[in-house]
Amino acid sequence: LHQPIILFSDGQIPEIVEQNLLNDPIIGPNLIIFNKELLDGADIALSVLADVFIGNPASVTSGFIARSRISLGMEQNYLWRKKRKEDFGGSSWFSVCNDECIFKPKIMEGLI
Repeated sequence: LHQPIILFSDGQIPEIVEQNLLNDPIIGPNLIIFNKELLDGADIALSVLADVFIGNPASVTSGFIARSRISLGMEQNYLWRKKRKEDFGGSSWFSVCNDECIFKPKIMEGLI
């Protein structure tokens, strides 16, 4: 995990970035934070071309990025993740829906 981790932030919840990500001994040194307002669309291009994309399934922008990546045949799209109840203090996550969920209007309508 010695690769840059780029975070596009809208700045709405800065304490998550400041307290959790920047202070993490593994993520913090590799973290680059961009304010979305300064990028003028470059955030979408970088996200579509990234090795891994972790997005918010309730975000229209994340949905667009995931659909673009899937259409280009790119994998490693993480929108549908949930933490295991029995491992709440740990780091055990699992997928609750595959990439095809992003193309199902009924699922997406429930999020927005």
